Amino acid sequence: MDRRDVPAREDGLLRQYEVYVQTAENVSHRRERTNRFFISLHSVLLAAVFSLARTLLNPMAPGEGGVLMALLLVTASVVGILWNALWLYMIRAYRILNDAKFAVIQEMENRLPCPCFQREWHHLKHRRYPTLTRVERGVVWVVFLVYGVMLLLGLFLGFQA
Repeated sequence: MDRRDVPAREDGLLRQYEVYVQTAENVSHRRERTNRFFISLHSVLLAAVFSLARTLLNPMAPGEGGVLMALLLVTASVVGILWNALWLYMIRAYRILNDAKFAVIQEMENRLPCPCFQREWHHLKHRRYPTLTRVERGVVWVVFLVYGVMLLLGLFLGFQA
């Protein structure tokens, strides 16, 4: 092996490392956009439900308002729960992709002078750092709870009508 090739290989590894870290950042940005998309989707659905519910509760339209309200709540809840399940699936997919990317990054760091990401995670674990995936799933479960309450209310109103 020619010793003159070592700096060139190290420079090539460093360049690969930089590019690969950027691809991991790109995945994080896509993940953030996906979260914003689902939050917007749920916000629009819930705003529409509450707007329609207000119209159905109008005293000028007595009678069938309870049946329509039940149908609205049950339908919106089922749609919201399905969207939420898809969101949870997307969070899991991004988690798996990020885990794989950071495993490769850590392999590359083993050949670099300072394994930055490994050290960062070491320090964060000692502080019981809540991972982004844990926070994302927490938000999804709160939204599941909202739709679950809406579903139960819709079923209750449906049986009362």
